[in-house]
Amino acid sequence: MATEIETHASNLLEALYKAHQADADQDAAVDSYLEEAGLDPVQAGFDLVDFLADRGLVAAHHTAGTPRGWITPDGIHAVQSLHAKRADPKVRAALLRAEMLQWLDRREDDGQEPASFQEFVDALTENSEMFSERELRGAADYLHHNDLIDAVHVEESTDGWIHPRLTPHGREYITDHGGDVAEFLRERRGGSSTTHHSTTVHISDNNGNLVIHGDRFTQNYNAGINVEDLVKFAGGVRQMLPVLGIDQAAQDDLAAVADDLHAEATSVTPDRGRLRQLVNRLLAGVNAAAPTVAKTMLLAAAEAAQKAITG
Repeated sequence: MATEIETHASNLLEALYKAHQADADQDAAVDSYLEEAGLDPVQAGFDLVDFLADRGLVAAHHTAGTPRGWITPDGIHAVQSLHAKRADPKVRAALLRAEMLQWLDRREDDGQEPASFQEFVDALTENSEMFSERELRGAADYLHHNDLIDAVHVEESTDGWIHPRLTPHGREYITDHGGDVAEFLRERRGGSSTTHHSTTVHISDNNGNLVIHGDRFTQNYNAGINVEDLVKFAGGVRQMLPVLGIDQAAQDDLAAVADDLHAEATSVTPDRGRLRQLVNRLLAGVNAAAPTVAKTMLLAAAEAAQKAITG
């Protein structure tokens, strides 16, 4: 699955970076990561190293039957940029919530019922993003409070922590959305109000905040263009730029394109050709980024944006 490949590729890149910084054996780092992640040391190893090599982040030097790769200067820069910008609490919370829901979904697929989210914590490797106990328990409480997970209530424990399981709404997030959890909740609360001409509609602007649109949004929607998905993609790019691992100049370019997409999508008579061009430019920029959970979320939003234009 694309999400799994990109997540593992991102984690492997960070493992190679740590080995490089410690002047340790990067070949051994590849082997260690594959073993820790429980992946096929041959097929999965070749796939992940080649995935990173195709993006210039790793130089592949496979030996007979063994995947091998060394991190490149571009790969080093990508990891350093990611580390420097991961401190944004809003972005960290968004990524953690999505990861916890996806983890529960994988456990259900395997027919397993976790005793608590401590199993999620224990499954994190040294190459995974590290979260504080406050962040973890806060995310569990958020998911439980918003009816995305159910759990056993224990007085001395955080709500949502013990015996967590997906609710129907949580499964809906996994199957129909898969992006930012907060955005999914906003969409659900909005219901079908967009079908009424006089009803106020809340959608995200290009900065990831809420704005209010009424008649203008209805006109665009009636013209066969789902403005909400386009604005959501523009806002998502804006919000996730700091953790995409791209240089500042590229970030500035994508931010300007996101602004243009938002402006065109919310105009009275949006031009489909112009919208398609702007979405494709943003998608090209996202595709050039290092593999991360944020990138995976934006690729899903890009697909919805493209469908919004074609109707």
